[in-house]
Amino acid sequence: MEVSQPDDVGEYTVIDRQRVHEEAYRWEVVATLMRDHGDAVMRFCVTWLGEGLAEEVTQEVFVDAWERLPKYRPEATLRAWLFGIARHKWAQNQHSNHEPQTACKLLLNNELWHDDACGHCERQVGVR
Repeated sequence: MEVSQPDDVGEYTVIDRQRVHEEAYRWEVVATLMRDHGDAVMRFCVTWLGEGLAEEVTQEVFVDAWERLPKYRPEATLRAWLFGIARHKWAQNQHSNHEPQTACKLLLNNELWHDDACGHCERQVGVR
């Protein structure tokens, strides 16, 4: 199965929007994403979360991808979308480890995207 194809401008995606609600099709797409992007997502997680959490969080990224695939909009490449999920997982980890200031500063600098449910950002930084 081919989910994405590189071209001269960048990566574009081909997903069958009529089949995206079928569980088997979504697993096929996610398996392809894991094959094509799993190592890069894992390196990202090791860099930002350390060896101890990287494998677990990488798995969570692809489980989330499977769950969210029907809502995926091809405004960004699937690779960029996966890294967005990984960044979100990192920010959640920072908040749960009582390091919300670090995550919020990066979120505000557009280095990570903001989770609307982030109570710390809403209270401390006024972001909503």
